[in-house]
Amino acid sequence: MLYKLSVLTPDYEELVNGNYTYEVTVYDIYNQQSVAYLQTYIGILVDGDINGDQSVDILDIVKTVMYYLNPTEKPTPQEIAAVDFNNNQQIDLVDVIRVIQE
Repeated sequence: MLYKLSVLTPDYEELVNGNYTYEVTVYDIYNQQSVAYLQTYIGILVDGDINGDQSVDILDIVKTVMYYLNPTEKPTPQEIAAVDFNNNQQIDLVDVIRVIQE
């Protein structure tokens, strides 16, 4: 079952572009809990930097290739914006080659 929750990030001055982890705790009717961690990037990614670490390196290439080879995995809009060089809203071979060139 899929539940959609909207989480507003506080607008603090010290909150800068970068990777953030949200801890999500879910309780069932018996008060048993499950904890999950959601990693996300907040901000604008630079060209080719799909993982948001402020550099384009082998990790960006690997992640881009993984999305290309596994189309069932859905990148975030920020990830697509970072590597979608031909602006077709998907990660394809053209984008993989461009990330390698970066």
